[in-house]
Amino acid sequence: MTLRHFTATAFIVDSQKRTLLLWHKRLQRWMPPGGHIDPNETPEETAARECKEETGLDVEIVGDAQSDLFTENTHEGRMLKKP
Repeated sequence: MTLRHFTATAFIVDSQKRTLLLWHKRLQRWMPPGGHIDPNETPEETAARECKEETGLDVEIVGDAQSDLFTENTHEGRMLKKP
């Protein structure tokens, strides 16, 4: 059986067009806040929750949310439009 999981990520951009990134210790790279989608949670709800948990910031999801689908091992994927 193939195990699949879904995550959501948010890009926090301030009025000066700066983007907030967090250091991911395991992956050893800078990444935007995000995490696993809980059951019965939308990607937008996940993104907002993860921002609060990881940064302490309450955020508003704006614009047209987009989705990326990546395989876990290669991080290569395709763009999926939000339905």
